[in-house]
This record gives sequence, C-alpha cells and structure tokens, in this order.
Amino acid sequence: MARILAIEDDTDLAELLAFHLRAAGHEVMTTPDAHGGLAALDAFRPDLVLLDIMLPDAVGLSVCETIRHTPETAYLPVVFLSGCREPETRELALQAGAEDFITKPFATADLVARVEAQLVIAAHFHHRSYRREPVGT
Repeated sequence: MARILAIEDDTDLAELLAFHLRAAGHEVMTTPDAHGGLAALDAFRPDLVLLDIMLPDAVGLSVCETIRHTPETAYLPVVFLSGCREPETRELALQAGAEDFITKPFATADLVARVEAQLVIAAHFHHRSYRREPVGT
C-alpha cells in the first residue's frame, strides 16, 4: 500500500481518484489547492503526488518545482493531471520534474496502472519517500 496525495481542485474528480486508488489498496489524501498540498507533504508524507496543472492558488508547475527543490521530497514521484492538451504544456510539466502527464479525461484503470508503474519505478531505483526510515535503523 502506498500513500498518494492528490492535489486537485475539482472535488468530484478528487473523490473519483480517491475511490479508485483506495480500491487498488492505496491510502489517499486529497486537497483542492497548492497551499494545502504543500502542507500535506509534511503531514501525510506521500509516496506519490497526483498534481493538477491549474489550481486556484498556483500553477501546478511551480508546486512540482518546489517538490523537486526540497531535499526531503526531491525524489517523490509526481504525476500531472491536466485538461491541457497542448504539447508545450506536457513538455513544461516534464521539464519541471514530473514523471508522467495524464490528460483529462482519462480511464481510471489507466490512471491506476500508471500510478502503480511510477511507484514500482521509484522503489526499483530506491527513491524512497522521506517518511521511511533509512536502511539499517
């Protein structure tokens, strides 16, 4: 079971994400804005972040850059969710440090599979979230 933080301002979509990810065995926390999402990084200590590009209080790209520039979260997998279909937006998201970019609307089975793939990749490369204790303690 992984901890997944979904930073998504559409409450219906956030509930849908939480439902399907919980059904897949994950613990999920949702927050509707960047401020709550950044606070949840410390409180919830997720293993992966689902991040909307357009939030009411920030652009998701800046949230991703903050995650990447914070030592405790630098290796935390970030998967963007966005209704933006322009190739430039996807490119900017990946340049900001995202591992994946999922365009809305999406099939929930595809989303769950892609989230789980990122969790496997992170575990494979030992990019553990900062909530876990170092090996040997």
